[in-house]
Amino acid sequence: MVDSALTPGQILGGRFAIVGALGSGGTATVYLAVDQLRGERIALKVVHAHLSRDPGTQRRLRREITAATLLSHDAALVPYDLHELDGRLCLSMPYHPGQTLTEHVGATGPLPIPDVRALGVRIAEALAAAHRAGLLHRDVTANNILIEAGQGAVLTDFGLARIESQATRSTGMLGTAGYAAPEVYSGERSDPRTDLYGLGCALYLAATGRAPFDTSSPMGALQQQLTESYTPVRELNSAVPDDLAETIHSLLRKNPEDRPQGARAVADALGDEVAATQPAPPAPQAQLAHLEPGTWAVVLRERDEDRARRRQLRVDARQQKKTFETEVSRRARDLVTGVLSYVGLHSADDPTPEDLLVQAVADQAGVGSDLRAAPALVQKEFVLAENISKRAAKQLASTARSAGFRARTGDAQTPHSKLQNTLILAVIVAGWIGIAPISDLGDNVLLVWIALMVGVTLIGNRIRRSRPTVDIDELPVAYNHTLHPWLSKPHAGRYPLHAEGAPPPQPIPEQAPTSRGQQLLQRTLVQLDGLRSTIHSLDLPAIARSDLRDTSRDLQERATDLAEAIDRIDSELNADTEDHSWVEPRLLRLRTKQRAGEPVDPTEITRLEATLASQQQSEALLSQLDSQLTTATAELLEIASTAARVRRELLAQPDPEHSASQALHKLQQEAQLADRARRELAQRSRERR
Repeated sequence: MVDSALTPGQILGGRFAIVGALGSGGTATVYLAVDQLRGERIALKVVHAHLSRDPGTQRRLRREITAATLLSHDAALVPYDLHELDGRLCLSMPYHPGQTLTEHVGATGPLPIPDVRALGVRIAEALAAAHRAGLLHRDVTANNILIEAGQGAVLTDFGLARIESQATRSTGMLGTAGYAAPEVYSGERSDPRTDLYGLGCALYLAATGRAPFDTSSPMGALQQQLTESYTPVRELNSAVPDDLAETIHSLLRKNPEDRPQGARAVADALGDEVAATQPAPPAPQAQLAHLEPGTWAVVLRERDEDRARRRQLRVDARQQKKTFETEVSRRARDLVTGVLSYVGLHSADDPTPEDLLVQAVADQAGVGSDLRAAPALVQKEFVLAENISKRAAKQLASTARSAGFRARTGDAQTPHSKLQNTLILAVIVAGWIGIAPISDLGDNVLLVWIALMVGVTLIGNRIRRSRPTVDIDELPVAYNHTLHPWLSKPHAGRYPLHAEGAPPPQPIPEQAPTSRGQQLLQRTLVQLDGLRSTIHSLDLPAIARSDLRDTSRDLQERATDLAEAIDRIDSELNADTEDHSWVEPRLLRLRTKQRAGEPVDPTEITRLEATLASQQQSEALLSQLDSQLTTATAELLEIASTAARVRRELLAQPDPEHSASQALHKLQQEAQLADRARRELAQRSRERR
């Protein structure tokens, strides 16, 4: 509905001179105006009359203005202020001379690939800043992204993000058909990944020239979204690189858990021009396993005669620095290999010992050739597989020995095995030492004592060997029995999770967490565990390794606190509240009757006014809780994203020692931000009480 009463030259509130209309939507009409007080051109958004007269809408707008002022980013076009001008509710905001992304693509076609990346980075960074400030946009669309030649893209409409629909407290507005994430239609609470879905739709349009879903039909678009029925990006534009296409596809996943971990991760993926940011490796699920599960582990160590070759593998994998010794060794080995190849005793296709290990694990799991080599396989000593059955451990150890490794197997989860072995040895040693004083009691007693100690020694050795143990606490792990992070494609595997005769491995939860906070925490812990494993595997100075480990441990503690805060806030937001939607209409009706001279009960008016005031306080509290939930969720996702990014950078740097200080700086920064968010949430929680 366009407000036709506003014409060029008209002055609203004695301050804003209307130049002309810029556009109109379901919520408001936007005008170009001159702010005579500021002396500059602005965009004036005039809310439609049926919304501007509603007191609830006015309250919500004021809260959104307050929230938006917390956001400071040059790619976020946040409103200046809320005004009531000549009976109209208006929002003043900076004027951007550009056109919407929809208009630009419609006129010129898809954006050049570098421009798509730049646009995605700008908007993702703006969203990351908003999410840290506790503000969700809730309507990221191509119509709310403005672009102008020579200027960066900006995201607008933060101020009206929640007022389109007043019926749904948990999700605010449903958003724009074809851009709103599927979860908002089912009444689930929005979080930062909801905004990322809209960004994915906008990037799809920018890269291909058309929207991924049918924006003309809300129900048709929703059906396509729920089935992920969109044409792959590269089928519409073959010039789009694989990593960019995969990033866009990952943003369009119907399940928020399968999307990237926060806006910062999206900006990194688009800005670094590396492989697309995939969703975090899923936390281990109690559904299917690929190796026969149990509590045993296989520990391998390289042999001295193979040390030079494997040292070169670590250099090639950037897990060890190149030295003069390694370079000489490599050239000598290349020379020997060339001679053997010439006489027919060597082929480039011959499997390496590491290839044999990977194939042995794949054969045990029944996953064929779809298992990738884990980085830990080139370490001097490592765990080939953990949380597996005794039978599987023995078979893998046998293959490893044939491939040229030293191998030992044992139970990795017997908590008192070391103490038990120590006590057995202590008893045996004490018994044999006691022979001297026993000999004074006579030959018969001495013979009985010796026979007794022989029996104790034999039984003790049998007990110790019946359940051998291995200590894997400080060793990098190549494969867990689930194999999820190392499979090229999904597999059901050969064995059920609880194979007959094998106890369930303790680290695998019996059921997936149901709360939002615990689900996000599991994703974060997977990334932190991967980071710690990488730190251990790299050739870093002891101090750097210790600092990195301590900082990652701090991040884990803060992540746990944030997850608890998310669940607490979620519980408060979802608490049942009495429906007071009838109060305000009833109060307006009574006041009208009172002014008309009709008899009314003044005590009822007083009671309704008190109820309305209480309702307004509750709405303000709910708005604060919603903002706190966004902040905590964004921070938890950022911890996971930072851990994954630091791990990639450590592995990619040719000099891990040099990159360790940079990695430590990033982790410490994230720890400080997480700690600040945690303390602010705790303070607000105490204030509410």
